[in-house]
Amino acid sequence: MADMRRLALVSRASSLLSAPAQLAYDLCKGHTSAELIRSRLGLLNVPKSAAWFHASSVGECALAVAAASAINEAQLASDEDILSSALLTSWTNQGTIWARRRAAPQLNPGIKVAAVDAVWNSPRAVRRLLHRVQPKATFFVQSELWPSMISEASSFGCHLAVIDGRMSERSLRRWKHYASNVARDMLSSFNVVIASSESHAARFKNLGATNVVVAPSLKFATAEEKTPQVDEELSAALQSRKTWMAVSTHAGEAQVIIEAHRRVSELFDAPPLLVLAPRYPEQCEAIARSIDRNVMLRSKGRSPLPSTEVFIVDTLGELSIFFRHLDIAFIGNSLLAHGKGHNFAEAAAEGCTILRGPNVGDFEEMELQTGVPQSFIRVQDSASIAKAVHRLLLDPDSLRDAGREIQDSVRKLGRQAKEAIVENLVPLLNGDVAHKRFVSK
Repeated sequence: MADMRRLALVSRASSLLSAPAQLAYDLCKGHTSAELIRSRLGLLNVPKSAAWFHASSVGECALAVAAASAINEAQLASDEDILSSALLTSWTNQGTIWARRRAAPQLNPGIKVAAVDAVWNSPRAVRRLLHRVQPKATFFVQSELWPSMISEASSFGCHLAVIDGRMSERSLRRWKHYASNVARDMLSSFNVVIASSESHAARFKNLGATNVVVAPSLKFATAEEKTPQVDEELSAALQSRKTWMAVSTHAGEAQVIIEAHRRVSELFDAPPLLVLAPRYPEQCEAIARSIDRNVMLRSKGRSPLPSTEVFIVDTLGELSIFFRHLDIAFIGNSLLAHGKGHNFAEAAAEGCTILRGPNVGDFEEMELQTGVPQSFIRVQDSASIAKAVHRLLLDPDSLRDAGREIQDSVRKLGRQAKEAIVENLVPLLNGDVAHKRFVSK
């Protein structure tokens, strides 16, 4: 049985170490509003909710919403009242803002979601939040394992689960070296850990998780979100020319993409169009000024002109529009030596062939899960990118055939990910399983 006294001691110690660091982070980011501080202290007046989802930032919030959406679809189909309200906390303010904008439309009707900034990793702050929310279950997204949250939620009587669980080799080594017993105590208290791959599952088991299941990543499920309506002018502009796109590029990658596009343009009589969507929109104007070609910003014009060679997307929430109309997408943060890639599922769900650099981290496992290797092309520099783009633009029929395969695969994996959520989380919400409470030895 897990030792509550040991975990409680570590919980207090981690609070003393992490809370000041979390406060310093907020101050550095200029996040000092009264609402934020009250939220960090667990003092916000939030509605009672059957489930508490805790995520790190925007990407993890999207996975939490996908999980809630799976539960909502199940209850609407069965006409059962499984989950009518939920709390979603995010460590970053960007995640909270995203959740407030996107969760309500996606989960309506069915689940009312309150999104707030996460409490500090402090036992008292967590207890305050728990007494306000009164959750039946607490779900931690990916690797958000905070001792105070887990200890207090378990002591409060919550069923616990990890969803879309990830555990890197580096994290495994750190837990094993510095806090092996604490990790075992924490993870053995979880009713279920839903790991996103066999390798992640093995690491969770290595640390002491006892009920680990493997399911496709919820990233595949997030790709099923509805695509906004596209205006006819933009649609016509994108489809009237040979066009490719590069998304989520980081500092240094945009220049490589621009050089690749220059090379591609030299191979066609009519220059193709590049749609470029940097990861951080605030970088777009500087990138535009550095390009010696005909450039247009999305915010300055609704659609590219016939003379536009590079169309820079400096707006948020519109990538799905372009994925739906284009067949080739380079995914950034993959050319850099320290890169870890970005989620390709949304592009693949719309039938895009994916170009990516050599460094993609966990996304390599996601590629293998699709079972469609021909839809992923590894590149390493501007020359290899240009060669791949040129070949693909010359063979649109093969592009469409490969697109249908990857589209079907991603949608199937998304359904499987949602089925795993329903199968494993609904019993926790219905109270159909025993609570794994911490007890002293």
